[in-house]
Amino acid sequence: MPSQYPLTNGCEVTPSQPKATIFDDSKVFPLSYCPLFFSFLRKFCCLLLLVGTSTFLVDAQQTINFDEVVQPIDSRVGELKERLVQLAWVNNPDNAALERMMNIEDEKIQLAKKDWTKGVRATFNLNDQNVANDPTANPDAVLYPRYNIGVTFSLADVMLRPHNVKIAKEGRKISEDRVNQQKVFIRAEVFRRYNAYEASIEKLKLYTEVESVMYTTYITVKSNFEIGMATIEAYNSASGAYTEAKVDKLEAEIEVKVTKIALEELIGESLENVQRNMK
Repeated sequence: MPSQYPLTNGCEVTPSQPKATIFDDSKVFPLSYCPLFFSFLRKFCCLLLLVGTSTFLVDAQQTINFDEVVQPIDSRVGELKERLVQLAWVNNPDNAALERMMNIEDEKIQLAKKDWTKGVRATFNLNDQNVANDPTANPDAVLYPRYNIGVTFSLADVMLRPHNVKIAKEGRKISEDRVNQQKVFIRAEVFRRYNAYEASIEKLKLYTEVESVMYTTYITVKSNFEIGMATIEAYNSASGAYTEAKVDKLEAEIEVKVTKIALEELIGESLENVQRNMK
């Protein structure tokens, strides 16, 4: 049987066997690319974490309940400062004016919803031949139509209505934001004035103790000076220290009164009355 392969120089050429190949995954995904891949994956995860955290913070900031910033006056509170915040909100005419402005914005929304009706016009026209009592008139001479009824309206008012309503609603939101901002300010201002009042009381207690010590020292040095056991310098020093302590105490007493007046100015009534009603 003749060979299917040609002879070369008298020798039969045999087909070459296919070489065995081993899959080299480094050519498909080289190991040198792994650091770049993991670096990209790490940055991508950090980006997702950052976006998720930002979204959470935004949602947390939008969940402020301003009714808790200034609680309603009819709600019972346990702390004196919270009661002072309630009174400061209710007894301040500026706060009432802001709430009335919000009511005005509510009415503007209703007006914007019904504003399109201002352009609606209804007309009615009756042929005078139907009501004329003329015996000489030809009864067959009837003019048509006997009457006309028409309704006209402004298309622009109808098309602009959604925009006007939206503007009115945005104005209402602005008014509500002003009320909420005022609530935050009133609460902070009450806390500032109340803390200043408490600090002035503590300062008065401190200066009262210092004044008492200086008075005792002054009496002792004065007695010793009268019997010749203290020098004039010691007596003058004790007297000056006692006088300075009395001045500090007097200034602390004035500060207590001033801070108390500032607090009562904000809440609209005496602090003693509030404390008495809290019991």
